[in-house]
Amino acid sequence: MKKLFSEFKEISFKEWKNKANFDLKGKDFNKSLNWHGFEGINTPPYFTPDQKTKSISHNRLANRKISISKYFILKNDTRSIGIFNSFIKEEFDTIKLFIPKDFNLKKITSIKDLLNKNIQFEFELFTEDYITNIIELGNKIESGRKIYLNLDFIGRLPIEGNWITSEKHDFDLLLKVSNLSEKIIPYSIDSTFYQNSGANILQQIAYTLATSVEYAEIIGRDFFSKVQFNFAIGSNYFFEIAKLSTFDYLIDLVKEKYNVKNRNNICCESSFRNKTIYDAHSNILRSTTEAMSALIGNADTFISSSFDSTYNNANNFSSRIGYNQLLILTEEAYIDKIDNIDEGSYYINFIKHELAEKSLEIFKLIENGGGILKQLKEGIIQRKVNESSRKEQEHFDNSPNAKISSEENMDTSIRKYPFLKYKNKNTTFRLIYPRRLSEEIEKKRLNKEKHNS
Repeated sequence: MKKLFSEFKEISFKEWKNKANFDLKGKDFNKSLNWHGFEGINTPPYFTPDQKTKSISHNRLANRKISISKYFILKNDTRSIGIFNSFIKEEFDTIKLFIPKDFNLKKITSIKDLLNKNIQFEFELFTEDYITNIIELGNKIESGRKIYLNLDFIGRLPIEGNWITSEKHDFDLLLKVSNLSEKIIPYSIDSTFYQNSGANILQQIAYTLATSVEYAEIIGRDFFSKVQFNFAIGSNYFFEIAKLSTFDYLIDLVKEKYNVKNRNNICCESSFRNKTIYDAHSNILRSTTEAMSALIGNADTFISSSFDSTYNNANNFSSRIGYNQLLILTEEAYIDKIDNIDEGSYYINFIKHELAEKSLEIFKLIENGGGILKQLKEGIIQRKVNESSRKEQEHFDNSPNAKISSEENMDTSIRKYPFLKYKNKNTTFRLIYPRRLSEEIEKKRLNKEKHNS
């Protein structure tokens, strides 16, 4: 074996680059081989131990329990509760529930099979009326299980455009839910809207850090022990792994300023920005690599998504496929059995180091500019996100991905409206818009189908 490897001469980066330049025949090395993403990071094609990059460790230990979550939209009717009663008997350990406005939580607080799962809530409109039922649910839920309210009134501002009632009232409401129970995690910082609206990875990290500081100043240092960080994971595989690791590292630096030390709780889901209605089975590949990025980046919870959720109502077939993807990754790939699985790669260490430096620069600019709430009021954050979104959209429109090669007709298969709905209402805050990249070409294709039929 030793003789075998002696046949292969070790080469230096300089030798490799000289050979690459020779093979390029005059083409510019940096333009041809270096990769430039939306984050402005100049990624070289070759890494060696000599390229000393400071390792960013976030000390996530093996044998942690990765929670697999499924999503269910509750409705204000008896049929929805009946379907939910059947749905909740499945074997996943976390359920994320969308709660529509004016829904009576009393309808679900006594469902036995719900009480042995972690519960993630997504409220269309959270009000003080929910608190009594949430406390009741917290008293009934099994030991070791948690309830996540996912309240992020700052994060919803560029999406909804207004406070629920007023700035003072909303922050008073956040303070009221601060100490409901040890089983109830009231807060979240939700960066999924930023990712799905086209914000780049640097912005997602920086805005999440800045929102954390804003809440800590309002609620106090205990905020950090009562929050879940929510991220959407895109298709830039290694960068998405590095995103979670980098954020985990940086938020710990922020918490040091508040003299807080605790493990961060990170929940992830697939981005819907890159999902399509044509050749929708390709969404299975996209969501699988996104789940891998999240789990390797050490997410605590991953919410499975159906490959046809962009255009179809919830159904057992696609829902089961989404769940099986996560089962394979956790039960057969053993991702949760290795300490800090993303460490030891020169490439990922390089990305983490670059993301940390550049996102910290953005974070400092926000803090020096008065904080993220002030900049949301002034529309600065929304403008930056919309600029990033336009760049990504232009890149997509000019890429081969913008062509639909599939011959399938989708007009008769669409069960729900798959495109962005603009809000026709007066808003206090400038808006950002979660939107899929392929929407415009899909609209043209659907119109052509209708015309041909």
